[in-house]
Amino acid sequence: KKVKIVSRISGRINKIYTNTGEYVRRNQLLCKLDTKLFVLDLNKKMASYNQAKSKVNLASTKLQDAKKKVERAIKLIKRSEYEVKEKMMIVENLKIVFNRHKRLFKIGGVSKEKYETVELSYNTAIINYNRAKKKFEADVIGYRNSDIKKHLGYVPETYAKKIKILKEMNTKIERSELKVQKANLKIAKNAYDTSKSYLEECYLHSPFNGIISIKKTENGENISSNTHILSVINIDKVYAKLNINEKDIGNVRLGMQVKIKVDTFPNKIFIGKVKLIEPTIDEKARTFTIKAIINNTKHKLKPGMFLRCNILTKTKNHIITIPKSSIVSKEGNKAEIFIIKSGRSYKKVIKIGREIDEQIEVLSGLSNGEKVVVKGNKELYGGERVIIKK
Repeated sequence: KKVKIVSRISGRINKIYTNTGEYVRRNQLLCKLDTKLFVLDLNKKMASYNQAKSKVNLASTKLQDAKKKVERAIKLIKRSEYEVKEKMMIVENLKIVFNRHKRLFKIGGVSKEKYETVELSYNTAIINYNRAKKKFEADVIGYRNSDIKKHLGYVPETYAKKIKILKEMNTKIERSELKVQKANLKIAKNAYDTSKSYLEECYLHSPFNGIISIKKTENGENISSNTHILSVINIDKVYAKLNINEKDIGNVRLGMQVKIKVDTFPNKIFIGKVKLIEPTIDEKARTFTIKAIINNTKHKLKPGMFLRCNILTKTKNHIITIPKSSIVSKEGNKAEIFIIKSGRSYKKVIKIGREIDEQIEVLSGLSNGEKVVVKGNKELYGGERVIIKK
């Protein structure tokens, strides 16, 4: 597998820590961009983020204080209501006393001084009652059933639900402020995360163990976003791309063993397995493409190498093969060779099949045991006396 190491941000390359051909490990630091501007921006965004968190905490505290204030107001309303009832009872009692003293005063039953004292007490009680009533009416604004109905559309049956609604109604400003500050916090957090990610993008790491195959930039170079800096390739496993004739593709199966040879290591056979069989044919070459995967932990095979492969699709018993060097000429599946009989050379036309390494399968025209000329056959015309050297 191969991957391009690309910068997602613009900047100046501070240092590249590796060179072409060097082995690197997963997560190893490959390149660092200049971080000064990104660090300054991150510090600024962090300060804004911390300030936004403080504002959320302050708004949350204000909301809690407002809820406590509502609870105190509800208690105060109950006390005011009790005082109104209490002062109304005093007025009613003093009214009875005042009316009795008024009748007695008319018939001379009480002195004028006594009558005026009772009258003063009665009038004072009325004043106190009216004052308490006005205070209660002022305190209860925003806490009445009519206020709840206007806000909710109905009045809850339970007292606990009423208290909950009253807290919602009388903390609108604080709740709105908290909502705004939370939104600002989210914006500040996103800005901080973005700035942090930009700083992290200054450090480019290898995504896997591999080899540096391409180095496209140098230290101190200014780059734009999406600039290709390095390429890392992992060749622990490589793919061999093979072209199979259409007459043979029916015999190829996934998982079949593939024997591979390359010119660099002529005496070494690499073993792979068929991993992919493409379903479409190359209409010009009349071949199918297959891919074989090969373990390459010693990295002997390199990308782009030319190779020769053999896939054992089926076995045949008692086949005749001859070396490639014995073929004088061929056209299609017909080939000319020279055989030796009674010390003389004779030209023969044979039908050939598959190539197997340096051997060619003979389908017909040659019998087992016949002697075939494999060297010097280019100088023969047929009928010459030949000497066999072993």
